[in-house]
Amino acid sequence: MYCTKCGAQVRDGDKFCPSCGAALNSSPAYIDPFEPQTNYNPPPVQQPQNQWQQTAPTEENSMAIIGFIFAFIFPIVGLILSIMGLKKRQYHGLAVAGVVISIISIIIYVIAVIVIIATWDPYVYYPYY
Repeated sequence: MYCTKCGAQVRDGDKFCPSCGAALNSSPAYIDPFEPQTNYNPPPVQQPQNQWQQTAPTEENSMAIIGFIFAFIFPIVGLILSIMGLKKRQYHGLAVAGVVISIISIIIYVIAVIVIIATWDPYVYYPYY
């Protein structure tokens, strides 16, 4: 059974509508299905609830972003900027990635310099000595 005032669904034994509080007739009158209804209000449509709440814009952590980029090119600068970016919560993972990549890049550069120095033979490159 539906409320004649607001269109909400009500149980058969109810005296009042739980939505709008209108008095209900216990014996519904006959309604001609072919006669146009002028006082019919369709039941209200519930809008879906948004599960994701809008968050206020936060301050951008540019140190983490720049540190991550510099981790590949200039690892010492990238390490410093990424450590500075660790203080902010936004892009914290990017700052950690910048620190890790910077450390790995520094290690690779140090190993490359050691290999170049160890294999350097001045007589190969300068035969007139």
